[in-house]
Amino acid sequence: MKKVYLYLLLCLLVSPMAYAQFQLDGQLIQRGEFRNGFGRLIHEDQSPAAFVGQRARIQANYQYESIQFYMSVQDIRIWGDTPQLKITDNNLSVHEAWASIQLNPDWALKLGRQELNYDNFRFLGNLDWALQGRAHDFALVKYEKNNFKLHFGAGFNQTGQALSGHLYL
Repeated sequence: MKKVYLYLLLCLLVSPMAYAQFQLDGQLIQRGEFRNGFGRLIHEDQSPAAFVGQRARIQANYQYESIQFYMSVQDIRIWGDTPQLKITDNNLSVHEAWASIQLNPDWALKLGRQELNYDNFRFLGNLDWALQGRAHDFALVKYEKNNFKLHFGAGFNQTGQALSGHLYL
């Protein structure tokens, strides 16, 4: 799967038409924490915890006319939790991967893994203060005209691939 993403990224970089519409950026967040009771008081015979958490994200955005593709890959880890000689780990994940199409000036459709942010992140937000953030596998339809905005969508969630036994049929 990593080869497919690398190949798509390389195609976008090499294509002369993609040059003006392609954007690549990233972020690095490192946060030291000292926990002397988090969520509950610790017992008097327990020691406080101290660690450094890190999130590194690389984000790619491609837009051509009314179509947009976006992908954000992140690595979340605690410093020192992965052995130096380990070839792979479970810390790398796709945070967002979506495609959007502007159907006309008022209507748009967005499909894929995406952040949902509403009411100044209070009603529904990306929880980006947590290192892993929050994203949803979602289909989102947007109607926006002047100052009026109406967004509606749905998600279909499963725990994995199966031959039978889906909850929603």
